[in-house]
Amino acid sequence: MRPLMIAGGVFAVVAFVVLLVAIAPRHPANATNTTSDTNTTSDTTNATTTDNTTTPAGPADAAVANYETEVTPNGPPATLEGAKILSTPQLAQAMQNREQGKASFWLVDARGCVGDPTVPTAICLQHDNVGGLEAMIPDKSSAVVFFCLDGGASESYDFAAAAIQAGYTNVYWYRGGVNAWQAAGFSTQPGAEAH
Repeated sequence: MRPLMIAGGVFAVVAFVVLLVAIAPRHPANATNTTSDTNTTSDTTNATTTDNTTTPAGPADAAVANYETEVTPNGPPATLEGAKILSTPQLAQAMQNREQGKASFWLVDARGCVGDPTVPTAICLQHDNVGGLEAMIPDKSSAVVFFCLDGGASESYDFAAAAIQAGYTNVYWYRGGVNAWQAAGFSTQPGAEAH
């Protein structure tokens, strides 16, 4: 009788372990905690980027996330109707695609950034200069990415909203701005006056 009780006890323990394994969440090896899976496609740029936003792993990632999601009392809201929001990895991928001839878009620093560090290839226009935007980019179906310092500053939000109001149909807002770009370790260049 005693061997039967031991066998029954071992069976119960094995069954309990199998049950625990069966109901426990599975995590693939080397996986990260994915909080979103966003595909951004622009028909006019032929650029498709995929961003698997993950839980920040270090101080730089946390800083980038902060700049991209920051909402301040007197700053812009988190979204802009009529515009697509870009993350830092999405902008970096889009710029790489553009360098390879796979995408076409304009990058506008809404701070009027002459002499200040800015994202490479950006044109510098003041956020209230819609006439300058229309002169530089007369095709209102062109993809245009607006950014400024970070998500707490309103220049890029204001300029993107004005562009939408003026009839631009392919507007992107890079909320993280120069601060997120630099925090992610990407290089900048001195801003130059738009011609």
